[in-house]
Amino acid sequence: MLKHKQQADIQDIEDIAGKEVIFSQRDFKRDSYMKSRGEPKMLQLFCNHCDKYLMTYQKDGPGELKRCYLDRIHHPKELVGLHKKDFDVKTSADLNCEGCEQKIGQPMIYEPEKRPAYLMFKDKSHFKTLKL
Repeated sequence: MLKHKQQADIQDIEDIAGKEVIFSQRDFKRDSYMKSRGEPKMLQLFCNHCDKYLMTYQKDGPGELKRCYLDRIHHPKELVGLHKKDFDVKTSADLNCEGCEQKIGQPMIYEPEKRPAYLMFKDKSHFKTLKL
């Protein structure tokens, strides 16, 4: 669903609940991580088993998606802001599909940067790159 906007960099995305979510290049989180890794892109992640929407995620730089850093999750609101809470790998919930309960990822701390993330399991999810 694409609405006509004055800015050409805005795209409307309809999530699984039918609510409208708007992203633009201005929504990218710009910090030292983005600057060191390169050009960001916005991804919509889906479960490989049932194709249910999981999240919208900002991927910085090239390469495969091994980890989803909590501070790069843009949607849904249940996952946004998890990095601001006390994050404990042992007590934090796994990333599971709401549709089929498939385990997609597990909580971790990426040690070189001390950043909370989900370690994504190979072949459990796929993504679509959003054109902004």
